[in-house]
Parts: sequence; structure tokens; C-alpha cells
Amino acid sequence: MISINKYIRSILIQDMGVQSLVGDKIYSIIIPENVDNPVILIERLNNSRKYVKNNKASDEINIVIYSVANDYINSIEIAEKIDALLDCYELDNDEFKMIIRQNNIAEAYSGDYIQRLEYKITINYK
Repeated sequence: MISINKYIRSILIQDMGVQSLVGDKIYSIIIPENVDNPVILIERLNNSRKYVKNNKASDEINIVIYSVANDYINSIEIAEKIDALLDCYELDNDEFKMIIRQNNIAEAYSGDYIQRLEYKITINYK
């Protein structure tokens, strides 16, 4: 699913808890210049599609969401909000059913405190 980042951003930006921590600063792939922390960054790692009789049947997508902040505690608070929203999230609409599961968590420091949350998303098309 090419538009997975759009769906993830929509889930996150609609949450008042996330908004209170980062506002609307949720980006895909790169953080624009002159944007201050804290921010959330979404990156799609890969997408594996399966077909049945020449029709798409399912996608397995791995994404990483980065919580980036000036201090460690703020990066953790953002990551906890993200994980509370996304882990075990399910969406069932007319086109597909989507299930999100946490796959891995890591952290880093590179001038900013970064929490790295990896998720596996399964989409079954109808």
C-alpha cells in the first residue's frame, strides 16, 4: 500500500495527546528545515504484496516511527503515546482490513533523543 504513511499520520494527528506533544509536526521520510523538536517521523521500510488469481490479496508492510525530542523524557512520552495508539490498532473498511503490531523498539542519541518504534502492518484486501 503506497499510501500507508498517510493512514498512519492520520491516526496520530487526530489524537489530542499526540497533538499536545508535537502539534502537527508529523512528517514522512525527512524533517523539513527550520522545524523545531519535538517531531514525529514516519518511514516505510518495505512492502511485500501477495496475489491470488492476479488480484492483490494482502500486503505486509514494515514501518518505523521516530519520536525526536530535545530531551529524553519527552521522547519517551511521545513514543508511549504513539505505541498506545498503534499497537494492536485495527481498521476495517470497504476496501481492506488493516492490523498493526509492534515489532521492535530501540533508542539513539545524535544531538537529539530518538525513540525508534518499528511496526508490522498486515493488510487484507476485500
